[in-house]
Amino acid sequence: MCFEERAGLVDVTVVHAAEAVTGAAITAPRPLEVGQAVAVDLVAACASLTREDVVIDTHPPRIVSVGLPFVVAELASRAALAQARPNLTSFVQADAAVPLADGRFSLFLASEKDRQRHEHRIGERLQQCQGHGGVVTAGSPGQIDHVR
Repeated sequence: MCFEERAGLVDVTVVHAAEAVTGAAITAPRPLEVGQAVAVDLVAACASLTREDVVIDTHPPRIVSVGLPFVVAELASRAALAQARPNLTSFVQADAAVPLADGRFSLFLASEKDRQRHEHRIGERLQQCQGHGGVVTAGSPGQIDHVR
């Protein structure tokens, strides 16, 4: 199956166990591209958070893309993530300040705990499947079931 998304064509394989659908495997339309850093103050303002809520230990907020560019940022806690709310005025300012190919400032936020959990799961699966490509299969949000 193939979905036509704004990012491009996304191959999707539905995963079954017996008669039940248990997940899906997707392949990104393009390899990961890592772009420029984005100001912490701008990201915090877009999410109605403080500068201290945005963590830069691993990486500063930055533009990434697998076909459609967006900004990724790490937050200090799940509490900060729960408090995040879009600030329309700041998003309009971000549209003008940060040039994204599609002209829209999009923001993805995650907490340190989420990053550690996903890195651990992905690392385990990659060690089990070394040399078998790069398709990730997920059964439920935040759950990596298989990497092939």
